[in-house]
Amino acid sequence: MKLLKKHIAVIAIIVVVLFISVLSSGLFGQISGSNASFGNGEFVTKSTNDSVLAIAPESASSYTELGMTDQVISQSEENATEQYIIKTGSLEMVVNDIDETTSQLVNLAQVFGGTVTNRYIYSYDQAKSGTVELTVDQADFETAINAIKELGTRIISENVNADDVTETVVDIQARLENKQAEEQAYLDILQKATKVEDILNIQYYLSMVRGEIESYQASLEYYENHTNQASIIVYLTEATSIILDSDTFQPWQTVKDSVQTVVRLFQGLILNIIEVIIVGGSILIPAVIIYFGGRLIYRKYKK
Repeated sequence: MKLLKKHIAVIAIIVVVLFISVLSSGLFGQISGSNASFGNGEFVTKSTNDSVLAIAPESASSYTELGMTDQVISQSEENATEQYIIKTGSLEMVVNDIDETTSQLVNLAQVFGGTVTNRYIYSYDQAKSGTVELTVDQADFETAINAIKELGTRIISENVNADDVTETVVDIQARLENKQAEEQAYLDILQKATKVEDILNIQYYLSMVRGEIESYQASLEYYENHTNQASIIVYLTEATSIILDSDTFQPWQTVKDSVQTVVRLFQGLILNIIEVIIVGGSILIPAVIIYFGGRLIYRKYKK
């Protein structure tokens, strides 16, 4: 019985030791993982004199993710509620007066909060055509299209397109916010740097981040401009009209010219007849004289 109790005691001690070992190893693993995460997430490692030693771009990103993720996600969700749509339209139509219609399009663009960005008018073989490109406030896009159609006598074609770029804009905004947070993190590190080498490294990464920020800002500006203003291209063709040229349309003068032509032809015919008679007579008379004279001589010698 005593031997059984001793065995149970030994087993209990072994179990306790194993349990403590498991707890210790788990805790140590958590601490190690935490330190490793800190080492990977923190982008500053310190030497014995507490100076900044090394910086890597991915480190700043990790820092940003550690400190700024919740804020960026909340801002991105807020931006996602707004829709970004690029609207474009084109019209091809026939008008009575292309110059007058062009002036009216300029006025319409101003009325609807836009402007004419391009205008090209040309003529070919008495036919006049042109292209006018204008922008209007996106909220007035449909109204502007209808107003432009009223200027034409006939609509040949109409095309309206709406491109939803909300997902692209939200993605750029999120990337921009992350890069701005990363830039701020680098600036905070720069204030703590004491070595020239560290300062130069930080400034190098700052310049790269700043370039990415400006690129994202330019993309956002492009999308904001095109989602606030809608573009419309209008192809114009002037209706064909009959123009009476008074300088060339003179029927009485044509009659006189025709009579004059007939008279000239008649005069020419008479002159030709006279010429034939004279020329023919000058040839025929000597021939007749020679003929009858020769005949007379022939009869005389025959007798």
